Amino acid sequence: MSRYINDFKNLQNKADIAIRTVISLAILNVLMMCLVIYAISTRKTVIELPPMPIEDTLVYSSTEVSESAFDMWSRFFITYAANYAPENIEDNHHVLLKRAHPEYYAPISSNLSELEEHVKKNRIRQFFHPNWKKTSIEIRKNFALVIIEGKATREIGSKRNELTMIYKMKLAAEDGRMYLIELSKEEK
Repeated sequence: MSRYINDFKNLQNKADIAIRTVISLAILNVLMMCLVIYAISTRKTVIELPPMPIEDTLVYSSTEVSESAFDMWSRFFITYAANYAPENIEDNHHVLLKRAHPEYYAPISSNLSELEEHVKKNRIRQFFHPNWKKTSIEIRKNFALVIIEGKATREIGSKRNELTMIYKMKLAAEDGRMYLIELSKEEK
């Protein structure tokens, strides 16, 4: 009979241990859920914006970016890409390269370096006046192709020319940051 009593006490001890373990795991699970809820509710997303006044609603999400965001960034990029002189072209390109997407940094850097060398060698100054009414923005989720047409006044030494130019830039928004993927220009 004492053997049955000992077996029963052993079972009771094992059941107590199992109950304590289940209760401890339940408490830990509740604590983990509280931590996850806290982390989600206090998470902050940083969105970089160019130093320009916000005139329209901006949408940055994982699936779409508003046209106004692409428009604002294209205005910022075109200022640095299309207006230059030998004295400021390095700074302009530094700003543009900081915004270049890591996968496309090399070709953008190469193109800007060639332009920089050409501008310094020939003492070129260019002032671009975009025609924002002719600007087109084609958006596909977080990517956009922006085409900006305008007039450029270009001085090469003492010679002055007026040109019609079209700048094309591809932009991508990732994790709240706008990247320059491609930048090209055509002279008409």
